[in-house]
Amino acid sequence: MLGAVQLGLLAACVVLFVPMGMAGWHLSRNKMLFFSCALFITLAVGVHLTPYFPSISAFLSASEKLKKSDASDLLNGSWVVVAGDSQSRLMVVSLLELIMGSEGVEKIKGDLFKRHSDYSVMVEEIGMRLDFVWAPYVANLTEFMTRYKGSKDFPDIVMMGAGLWDMLHVNNVTEFGVSLRVLRDNVLSLLPVSSSLDAGDGGVSEPKPSHLLHLFWVGMPTLITSMLNTAEKKERMTTAMFSSYDNELAGSNLLRQSGGPLLKLDIGLLSEFCGPHCTSDGMHYDEVVYNTALQIMLNALLIESNQKPQ
Repeated sequence: MLGAVQLGLLAACVVLFVPMGMAGWHLSRNKMLFFSCALFITLAVGVHLTPYFPSISAFLSASEKLKKSDASDLLNGSWVVVAGDSQSRLMVVSLLELIMGSEGVEKIKGDLFKRHSDYSVMVEEIGMRLDFVWAPYVANLTEFMTRYKGSKDFPDIVMMGAGLWDMLHVNNVTEFGVSLRVLRDNVLSLLPVSSSLDAGDGGVSEPKPSHLLHLFWVGMPTLITSMLNTAEKKERMTTAMFSSYDNELAGSNLLRQSGGPLLKLDIGLLSEFCGPHCTSDGMHYDEVVYNTALQIMLNALLIESNQKPQ
């Protein structure tokens, strides 16, 4: 029975991904966008089906999950900056646990989780510098990006994300959309690329070969309103409001999926797959969600840098 189900699943994957592959290769203006999206879909499906199909779990572990040594080689000598709210901070935890191990992270958690504060660490073993910047509003992210205007010193990898604080404390969808577009314009002004967004064809040209920047957006998690821990959160952070904010993000041209500069790490989709048993407060999820998002990010880096795990 299991063999038949697995065979059917394989056939379904062939039917889905082969035509998508042919179309993506021949029609996409940016093949990197296609591969990134296909990679995300594959990993997301894997996360959803892994508990039911052990063979899929083994396949993902063997072919896509990067180990400490792989991640260390990939990030060797890199400057990584993560900016945003608590969701971005949890991405920092996942990254450091992969590189430093749980015991190493346990020693620094007190400093990393100081309320509403920045944090920096140098991982001497691989020469990786990691900075976390507390920036819970989209406007804070814009201020963060303007630090680098006129500077020749720019991080190799930037992960950023916001929205929850805007939703809770501002609760204005239109203003959120405006803030996202201002952020997009500031990000584009810093990149060594020429943007064709203003020209109307919805794309960004390839970066100059001198320096390839890797930019990621940490998406908002699925919100389970009934589990939120304050009355204000339950009133303002509804499913309908979440959808409105997510639609503003999709229409902002900030994400690479819509022709912008940042590749989305879809915490919302991954947390939805994980479900209510993965969260105690309806907002912050178990580490498996952020670990999976990290693997998606690292695989995207592999694709962009044309490297392969050992």
